[in-house]
Amino acid sequence: MNIFTCQILLISNVSQAIKSKKFDVANVLSSQWEQVKNTKGVNFVGKKTLSYDYLAFKVGKWDAKLGKNVENPHAKMNNPALRKAMAYAMNVDVINKRFYHGLEFRINSLIPSQFTPYYDKNIPVYSYNLDKANKLLDKAGYKKAPGALYRSQPNGKPLVINVAVRGSGENNEAIWRNYIQQWKKAGLNVKFLGGRPMEFNRWVAAVKASDPKIDVLEGARSLGRSR
Repeated sequence: MNIFTCQILLISNVSQAIKSKKFDVANVLSSQWEQVKNTKGVNFVGKKTLSYDYLAFKVGKWDAKLGKNVENPHAKMNNPALRKAMAYAMNVDVINKRFYHGLEFRINSLIPSQFTPYYDKNIPVYSYNLDKANKLLDKAGYKKAPGALYRSQPNGKPLVINVAVRGSGENNEAIWRNYIQQWKKAGLNVKFLGGRPMEFNRWVAAVKASDPKIDVLEGARSLGRSR
């Protein structure tokens, strides 16, 4: 009788563990690929993941009595031009190359490519286009006064966008500070809710409570297995 013992290693920093070979199975993080890819005597196996990160815009809130989401037409983020401009201003491809070594990539749909025939490859992605972001904002009335750093709302009021970010991942804060700088290039004053990425349980509580200070939130979703 042969007995196979599997020791599964799931820690945030696995590069040294892989090099020392003191494991049977280890979960390799995309951010650590360059550190381990040339390790001898290790078999790396990979496939497209069924999870993705997303950016969500608050345009209403959950109504428990009605049992549904109710849209607020006057919500700060309820302007398609503003939402599109934020997406076009994000240099996602640069981040994926810099921090994830090209192992992560943009998707064009909430339905991953593994779910054929439901996946539509013809849906366009929001590729980085700062010029387009600025033109969308100009046309929608988000004006910037001469000499000002940031744009105002079409009604003339100051525009400050609070983004709720989870404080998870070794590069998380650096990545989102980069995006905040990118939005600044489009004249958008985006700030971390609470001044920095949030502890995970605090982020969950704020999102579930529909914290009125949240304008935008980032999150992640993992789907079931493809067949």
